[in-house]
Parts: sequence; structure tokens; C-alpha cells
Amino acid sequence: MRKARFTEDQMVRILRAAFQRRAYWQWFKAWLRLCSAKAQRIGSRPVLAQASDAERVWEAGHEGEQRLTERLAAQMNDDWTLVSGYRNQKGELDAVLVGPEAIVAIEIKNLNGEIHVNGDVWTRDKYDKYGNLVEQSLPITDRGGRSPAQQVNATADDMLVLLKSRFGVKEIYRLVVLTHAKAEVGRVTSPTVHGVVTIDRVDGEALVRRLQPIYDAEMRERIVRCLGEAHARFRANKLSMKRRSAAQV
Repeated sequence: MRKARFTEDQMVRILRAAFQRRAYWQWFKAWLRLCSAKAQRIGSRPVLAQASDAERVWEAGHEGEQRLTERLAAQMNDDWTLVSGYRNQKGELDAVLVGPEAIVAIEIKNLNGEIHVNGDVWTRDKYDKYGNLVEQSLPITDRGGRSPAQQVNATADDMLVLLKSRFGVKEIYRLVVLTHAKAEVGRVTSPTVHGVVTIDRVDGEALVRRLQPIYDAEMRERIVRCLGEAHARFRANKLSMKRRSAAQV
């Protein structure tokens, strides 16, 4: 399995190529301004005496992403590409798998406890180290009040609109992976995603075993490149909006 992450350098190259093919001049200039602004801010990072809660959450999420990447890499061949960090106007996808049989959008959650799903409503029961229930039916939402299913579906739906218009893609599979060592899947009723699994039960081969190949190598490369270009345009447009807002203040 190949891996792709949209770094700043890659996005600049993607935008340059997009400009040559489709004259995305405004996006390209905006991205260059972003790179210039970031370069001016580079300095030594302060030493932190203790990690904040936000940093711990980020580190836990990053570790979960690494574990999933390693597991999928051991299961899937180089016909598959794992794209990390794709963003659009609806949010971010922790991972996107692009392969011969399918495109899979993946949301990663590092949650301790038993996870229950009832449609778009997600809750968890939390236990202490002795197995005693300490908190029950805790809502699982992001800052916007969206459950993990709503998060992955919103971003995947927006991505599907793009890929359907460009390549005729008809479906994007949606998967939520629980990476915490003490996470368990509890009651699942009327899920709005294709799968909810703990990381030890992720089986890339089983995921597509009953599907027929529909994307050849050239098409897969075009899809990955298209995602890169769309991601770069989103970032550049977001920067441009911030600059306009700052200029109006």
C-alpha cells in the first residue's frame, strides 16, 4: 500500500501543475503567499514543561493514524493508496483509501470505553481500570455537535460530488475506526456508515472482498491527483478569505 500526505511542498507542486493545465492562477498565488508567510514565522519552538490536553488529544490521534496505516500496509498491496489529511469545506478525513475496488473514507477516534451507535447518535460508557462503570451514555460529538458518522459522511458526501462530476464515481464507503486499546463496539442500531470497528478488527482485504475492480491504475492516479488539487484549492481559498477579513478590520 502506498501512502500520500498533502504536505505544503506537495500542494505547491500540485497547484503549479493545476495552473499549467487549467490556469488556477489565483489559487497558485494565494498558496505562494501562504508559504511565504509561514516561512517568515519559522523560529525555535518553545519548550513545554507539560503537554496541554489539546496536545495530548492530537498526539493520541496521530498515534492512532500511524497504527491504522501500519495495519493496512500489512494487509493491502501497492494497488492501494492511503491519502492522509484531505480537507474540504465540510471537514477533514483522517484517511482516504483509493484502490481498484473502492474509495473508502475513514474517520479515526481514540476513545476509551464501550461505543454505542443509534443512527447518527453516538454515545459511550466509560469504565475505570477495574472494569467498573464510571460514566454512562456520554455523547460523542465534535465542537459542531456532529457525531463521528456525521463528520465522515459530511466530508465524504462533498468529496463524492467532486469525484462523481470528474470521474463518475458512484459511491464512497465510510468507515469509523476506534484506535484506543480499551475501546469496544457496543450496541449498533441503524448505522449511517458502512462499518464501525476497533483497530484490531480492521481487515482491509475483507472490506473489498465482495467488490469487483472498477478503477484501473490510471484512473486511481487521476483520483488521487484530483483530491490533492481540491485540497490545495481549499487551503488557498481559506487563506485568501482570512487575508480579506484581516484587511477589513
